[in-house]
Amino acid sequence: MVERGTTPAQRRVSASLAELPRAAEAAAVQSPAVIVVGGVCALADQFDWFDHLPLKGKRVVVTRPRERAGTLSARLRALGADVWEYPCIATVPITPCPAVDGALERLSGYEWLALTSPAGVDAVWACLDGKGLDARALGGLKLAAIGPGTAKALSAHGLRADYVPEVYDAAHLGAGLPARGRVLILRAGEGSPALTEALKGRNIGYDDVACYRTVYENPRSDELRAAVESGAAGIVTFTSASTVKGFVASVGEDADFSRMVGACIGAQTAAEARKHGIPAAVAREATMDALVELITALRD
Repeated sequence: MVERGTTPAQRRVSASLAELPRAAEAAAVQSPAVIVVGGVCALADQFDWFDHLPLKGKRVVVTRPRERAGTLSARLRALGADVWEYPCIATVPITPCPAVDGALERLSGYEWLALTSPAGVDAVWACLDGKGLDARALGGLKLAAIGPGTAKALSAHGLRADYVPEVYDAAHLGAGLPARGRVLILRAGEGSPALTEALKGRNIGYDDVACYRTVYENPRSDELRAAVESGAAGIVTFTSASTVKGFVASVGEDADFSRMVGACIGAQTAAEARKHGIPAAVAREATMDALVELITALRD
């Protein structure tokens, strides 16, 4: 008998026909379930690939914005995880945005355009499109991306990043950017000060302009709080400090986070998690590949 076949909660109960009712009752098998009868059942152990997936039966909560959660969730499900998509933040373009409009009108005064997230790339293109412009408007600029995800978002518009730091975070972007002229930073209004502090320390001029806002979703969720405090939440993914803040806002700051683990991208994200009492582990680099690798290592 196979309960909830092909899902992360799949279970198998094997018994003779005479013993099957008793075995199913003892295992508390529930619908949906199917009964397989005959010699083919003897092959169950030989072809049982599902129960050997590395994340089989492990709950993973994905807190990324709804429109960006799909790829990570699909990869985790392919490894057997029971994925719970619970977006705790959303990105909202700032419209109208006179500060961005003004910066776009002064592009000739900048040497570099620095972008720190795919959401920032999307927001910039929304602004360009609203002004009847396209990628040609950025032709005189060098482009910096904080990591491969942002660089990939640029490439979707036919542009290649001129600089990506070896360590994908704001501090290393600011420390390594080979700039001599002024830098235009277009990012979230809640962006990390590490980028501007690094540029300031190198006497590089910049304009830090907010092109989108990060807002929290799903405030005060009793369902999520119960899962966290019971240990049912398992591993919770955090891809930015904002996802930690949104998650804590959803659960409640007075919750007991000790029975879950935060799988984090970046030291700053992990530091924000620990500030709220969340046990945190950090991926070896700021990529989805490294995050999946970390989650697999945390499965036990």
